[in-house]
Amino acid sequence: MDKNSIQNWARNLVEANPDHLNDPDNYIKHIGQVYNLAEGVVRNILARYPNIPLIGEEVSLASGLHDIGRPLQKDQTVHELRGARYSEQEGLKKGVAIINDVSL
Repeated sequence: MDKNSIQNWARNLVEANPDHLNDPDNYIKHIGQVYNLAEGVVRNILARYPNIPLIGEEVSLASGLHDIGRPLQKDQTVHELRGARYSEQEGLKKGVAIINDVSL
């Protein structure tokens, strides 16, 4: 999965839940911007500290997915956890998105 895949996934969720977000276009843009920002941060960290065991693709993926749960429900409370659960149900491995015991 890459930035375009995440943004396409988000678009599909927005289309399936059209009344859940105030500004869907900004939401899609935000996902791409956060993904790009994470890529740059990891690149800078690894340039300075090459022994840190960061996997840039995983950090960027997690960053891009951090708001994937927003379109799933109009109430934005615990959207991070809702998105994590949804991501795992859709086949992303556990650990990319954190799950805890909160009942969604």
